[in-house]
Amino acid sequence: MAILLVLWGICAVGCGLVTTVGRFKFMRFLLGVAESGVFPATLVLLANWFPRSERARANAYWNLCQPLAVAGSAPLTGWLLGQWGWQTMLIAEGALPFLWLPIWLSFITDHPREAKWISDEEREHLETKLRVEASQLDPGKKVPLWQAFLQPAVFVMLPIYFLQNCAAYGCNTFLTEGIKGGGHQFTGFQTGVLFALPYIVAAVVMILNSRHSDKTHERRGHVALVYSISGVSLIASVLVKEHSFWLSYAFLCLAIPGPFAGLAPFWAIPAGILKQETHSVAIPFSVLGIGLMIGAALCFLLPRSRIQPSP
Repeated sequence: MAILLVLWGICAVGCGLVTTVGRFKFMRFLLGVAESGVFPATLVLLANWFPRSERARANAYWNLCQPLAVAGSAPLTGWLLGQWGWQTMLIAEGALPFLWLPIWLSFITDHPREAKWISDEEREHLETKLRVEASQLDPGKKVPLWQAFLQPAVFVMLPIYFLQNCAAYGCNTFLTEGIKGGGHQFTGFQTGVLFALPYIVAAVVMILNSRHSDKTHERRGHVALVYSISGVSLIASVLVKEHSFWLSYAFLCLAIPGPFAGLAPFWAIPAGILKQETHSVAIPFSVLGIGLMIGAALCFLLPRSRIQPSP
């Protein structure tokens, strides 16, 4: 994980140092490669640390990094762009993983038994509870690598995660285009604030949804509900955008939290039903990450396909 943080930072800073479009695309591709391992590695880490009854909340606190990063960085990014330009902005924000690295190396361990900053009683309690939960799942022999890809749960969750990412990137793209083309002359800072507000709402909804999911020990319904609200709100936002910018924006504030709020209970499901050997949990998580890549690419291409001239 520390290696991924270093690579992530190097590639992010590199995006701000290039001078041609081709090199920028190449560095952005490398950044995506470095980033791809962070999510599944962190999910396995959370599964190694948190019992099943706390896992949705743990996933929610981890996934808060996504809406809070957008909410916090949007005004800052707008200000940096206005003052120093896009290259300085990318270099400054790309240096952040290096600031986080010493904290990570000092406090984060793979298992509670390796942590020196918790008491012996806490360590023993966690290890005992996690062992009991692991024994309640199938304790059979290790699953071969190819079988990890073929677990039925992976095939069910992959299209869900793919569609979730389509919704997330679709909301993001439509929000960006809506603010720019809404007929209002916003400053860079004002644009950043408008962009950040739905993600602040998303952070609040994430915590509330995850807490209720852990309290009721129910996952699927909590995922389905927020995804449904998000989908309906996004459609409504598109339908009313020509009539009212602010009404369309309000619907986006309801649509954007959905993909984020569903992440915590969604990612609590695999760790509770898949085999617990590290490779057979991490690999399906990585397979599910294909949804992230395809969803991003699809939402990048769709707006451009609309403006291509007809043959």
